[in-house]
Amino acid sequence: MNLLGYDAMGLAKSEFLRDVPGLVPFLEQIEFPAVSSNINTSNEPSMQPLLSRSHVITVGGEKVGVVGVTKPETPDLAMTGNLIFEPVIESVQAAVDALVDDHGVNKIIALSDSSFEIDQEIARSVQGVDIVIGGHPYTFLYTGDPPYDEEAKTGDYPLIIHPSYNDSLDIPVVSAYLFGKYLGYLEVTFDDEGAVTSYAGNPIVLDKDVAKDPEVLAEVEAWKVLVDATSNTVVGSADVELVGSLSVCGVGECSMGSMLTDSMRFAHGMGWDVDIAITSTGSFASSIDQGNITISDLTRTIPYGDTIDLLELTGESIIAILEKSVTGFETSSASTAFLQLSGAVVEYDLTHENGDRVLSVKLPCDSCDDGYEAIDVETVYHVAMNSYISGGQEGYTIILESTISRVRGSLDVDVAVSYLNDFSPIMASTSARIVIYDEENRPNASTMLTAPSLGVLLLVFLGSMMAFKI
Repeated sequence: MNLLGYDAMGLAKSEFLRDVPGLVPFLEQIEFPAVSSNINTSNEPSMQPLLSRSHVITVGGEKVGVVGVTKPETPDLAMTGNLIFEPVIESVQAAVDALVDDHGVNKIIALSDSSFEIDQEIARSVQGVDIVIGGHPYTFLYTGDPPYDEEAKTGDYPLIIHPSYNDSLDIPVVSAYLFGKYLGYLEVTFDDEGAVTSYAGNPIVLDKDVAKDPEVLAEVEAWKVLVDATSNTVVGSADVELVGSLSVCGVGECSMGSMLTDSMRFAHGMGWDVDIAITSTGSFASSIDQGNITISDLTRTIPYGDTIDLLELTGESIIAILEKSVTGFETSSASTAFLQLSGAVVEYDLTHENGDRVLSVKLPCDSCDDGYEAIDVETVYHVAMNSYISGGQEGYTIILESTISRVRGSLDVDVAVSYLNDFSPIMASTSARIVIYDEENRPNASTMLTAPSLGVLLLVFLGSMMAFKI
């Protein structure tokens, strides 16, 4: 990053994957400022000299202010120590006012890793912000036809917002998708008062036609040797393909969702007693082929740096969370919010109204004649979840509202590695832990997963019990 010559950077959730002590060495080594207007470092002394609310750079003899914005939900999604995350709009406005009053700056950029909606609200509401550069990974703004047909654009680049305090102004909002595939490019002209008078640009796709910089390439190649030594390490294996595509996992149970939630339920190394594990389909990104599984396979599949957290939830809350999974859901349209699970069997009936689609939720019971019992609405269960949904993402605010307690755990990749080390080879694909009925597939005496039929399922999948437990 130092070689690329950045002028400033904002902080995102991913910077906190190893907590504050893991972030500090990185901030000490970068040769440009890190900014976040809504992070209060007063309770984290090690961060105070390393993080600013704003920064002033000089471009062509003109002062340009940069304010940072970090997703306000970050404490629910990552390990942020004693940092305090303050309200976004008020924090940005205070930082902008300080730039104007203390430094005489009238050209100000907000560098935001929050959400596309918040980016627009900053442009609309914060007086003095002239440009918003967003880092939300799934927002793809592009003018004209995108280079790749499979990438649906969110809108034109830039999106122009006319602020509520002066609708004659143009405030460009830009975002350049994800994974460094595109380089955002925006040219802006200001008048003497700091107002934007013209703008032009588009993301540049960084494909094979873009020449590689020799100095950067040499640095990358040196690091590649070290990275490959770790990423190519075999941590387990699968006798079946672990399917993680949205088209499959977004409409029902899938083998990748089952493997990952199984790893969460066993939660190796954390000493937890987990009843149920839950993750969303949007929390993983790809499939893994049959055969050996490497660190690289896992980081490609679960690249978002979530932690696995332990929550206390009542049975009533768990049912409500599962209801949210199929609210407005149709098997013809894949949903990233669809939940995968381990430690329970759930039946849905999509012919019912939203909020009444969960027919049953059953958990293993050693003392029960048929091996299963219905979930009890009043009992408090220990539920493992990835921090993305336990933090209320994908619309799961109900999880934040109903959580009795929450303990932060290890990174999802570390949990998966531990599980694969102990339970490979993974031998089962799916095990009927999620059953969906609709107009064409109706429950009846022969198809409903009653407790006796669940016992039959256990026998059928006995050979894979170590890999996939309901």
